[in-house]
Amino acid sequence: MPSSTSKLRRLLRTKFHDLKIVSRKLSATKRKQPAFFVIGVQKGGTSTLFNLLKKHPRIKVPFRKEIHYFDNNYHKGKKWYLAHFPVAEEDPVFITGEASPYYIFHPMAAQRMKQDFPEAKIIVLLRDPVSRAYSHFQMERQRGDEPEPDFLRALEMEQKRLDIPESAFEKPGFRSFNHQHFSYLSRGLYARQLERWFRYFNREQMHIISSEDFFKQPAETL
Repeated sequence: MPSSTSKLRRLLRTKFHDLKIVSRKLSATKRKQPAFFVIGVQKGGTSTLFNLLKKHPRIKVPFRKEIHYFDNNYHKGKKWYLAHFPVAEEDPVFITGEASPYYIFHPMAAQRMKQDFPEAKIIVLLRDPVSRAYSHFQMERQRGDEPEPDFLRALEMEQKRLDIPESAFEKPGFRSFNHQHFSYLSRGLYARQLERWFRYFNREQMHIISSEDFFKQPAETL
């Protein structure tokens, strides 16, 4: 479980975010709908890619990179979601999108995205799963969310920590701290996650990138 400092930090961020959204929801119908989604993986370079994409003159991004709509916030509704995006201006030649790396791993995100945005263009960054898992563990330790100091011990604990029926995620608004934060090995099982997304989206809608290639040659990848 997260430390008290970590929980307080999250609570303050959430309160500030909710206040900002209240006024923006009033103009939700005038806002540009997202055309692309960076769905993962966590610690695979999604932040770097997102920060590079938003420098493009024809891309305008939401005020928050990780909206977590299709995983943790689906119960808040589409108006809440669209409130994060820029207003559609007279010049229609721009696109917008977001990056929430928990989407690829969440059991319901693909189905929900297909329902709301069936023509979505989806970007996936896949990093070496061993490097990804250890980087994930280090991040959770730095945030104060992982009490176990030993990486190998955390891996041994993972199966028990993630013992949650998949049906629980079908209820909008349900979230599991353990599933999101302690899934070091499970998030590296890429084939299983991609199979779920391919059930809902054509392969032509999904662009898969090697994180290592992206780190080495960002310009070519872009």
